[in-house]
Amino acid sequence: MRYKYIILIVLFGATILSCKKMIQINPPKNQLTSEKIFDNDATVNGAIINLYTGLANIDGNIISQVGLYTDELDYQSIDPGTLEFVNSILSTSNTNVSNIWKSFYSIIYQCNSVIEGLQSSTHGVTDSVRKSGIAEAKFLRAYCYFNLVNFYGDVPLLTTTDVNYTATAPRATTASIYEQMISDLGDAESDLSAYYPGGEKVRANKWAASFLLSKAYLYNKDWANAEKKSSAVINSIYNLASLNNIFIKNSPEAIWQLWNQNGFSNLGVQFITSSGVPSYCISNSLLSSFEPGDQRKINWVAQTTVSGNNYYYPYKYKNKSTTTGNTGEYTMYFRLGEEYLIRAEARMQLKDISGAISDLNIIRSRAMLPNIAFTISQDSCLTLIEKERRSELFAESANRFFDLKRTGRIDQVLNVIKPNWRSESKLYPIPQSEIKVNPNLTQNPGY
Repeated sequence: MRYKYIILIVLFGATILSCKKMIQINPPKNQLTSEKIFDNDATVNGAIINLYTGLANIDGNIISQVGLYTDELDYQSIDPGTLEFVNSILSTSNTNVSNIWKSFYSIIYQCNSVIEGLQSSTHGVTDSVRKSGIAEAKFLRAYCYFNLVNFYGDVPLLTTTDVNYTATAPRATTASIYEQMISDLGDAESDLSAYYPGGEKVRANKWAASFLLSKAYLYNKDWANAEKKSSAVINSIYNLASLNNIFIKNSPEAIWQLWNQNGFSNLGVQFITSSGVPSYCISNSLLSSFEPGDQRKINWVAQTTVSGNNYYYPYKYKNKSTTTGNTGEYTMYFRLGEEYLIRAEARMQLKDISGAISDLNIIRSRAMLPNIAFTISQDSCLTLIEKERRSELFAESANRFFDLKRTGRIDQVLNVIKPNWRSESKLYPIPQSEIKVNPNLTQNPGY
């Protein structure tokens, strides 16, 4: 898809990252107004594409810093805000914590504007574009809320652009947000095609919605629906790729990726060192957790030696500069490998131990590890699933942090390696800047 022709539209006051009342000014002559955005298919598609661009600003804040916050990464630099993650003492004024909140809510606001604009548009937009546009916006809104509730807990649930509500919205319960999320994803799954708009896997299709549904159901302990949705994705159009081809653009395993015109991910830039000590190193805890012969350690962990000391860093992404052709890389959000692990956990909870082990062995086989016996207990199976998720999904999204929280093991694991860890640390603080502008926001315990 040739996104170089994207018109970066200032859609809805998106530079106002928190939900503050906007000053009313006339739009510049070269800027599309909301009325014009929703009066033909081309401008609607431009608006939809623009929803995805904000995600690029969040990757680094989430993946590297949450790796430091847990037991995945060690830090070799001195940035004070980042050291708060290392020490598991986050301040309410931490810029990175605030940027995550603001970026997700900025995208949510834009999604709400797209939904409202398409629902009220009376001419110029074909029914198919209207339907798919609303579905994509609902998918992205659900994705943002999935992250927000898992970082912050209860957060404001905004499904409108009405500033009279958004400026003072209270925190909604996590349960109600999941309810909205599952509703949005159900609509997206029904209304999106199995085919990707433009051919590349950089916009949501129905299977991306199904994937996130399977994950939402897993987090809500709805094992039957998690198994059902993950099976639907596994049996659809995707195939596991070899370890070094997973993260290339449009890989057969990719369900949803973030597009980049230069063929490299922000994560490649952040993790790969050209010289000197890497800023983000694989922790000894993670490094020692790989089984002997695990090809994921061999292919996804790189080493550099500085002053006689060995440093290891994430190497899932191989590019840190412009790369063309088949070796170009896009940031991976959803992939088939994780879907097998979601289904394995759902099956284990449904007491289908043989089905769970079959899924684990598929992932282990790719890593050149021996099969797990089908005779193990349910408790042993759960331990193995956690271990496989750690080995397979390190430095992707915030999986390790979210996994430790939802399984109730976060205090047990992180108390051992983090002297300042408190049970309250399992939630990030609500940014103080947001509490100042919204009198109905309350702070998380312990901050």
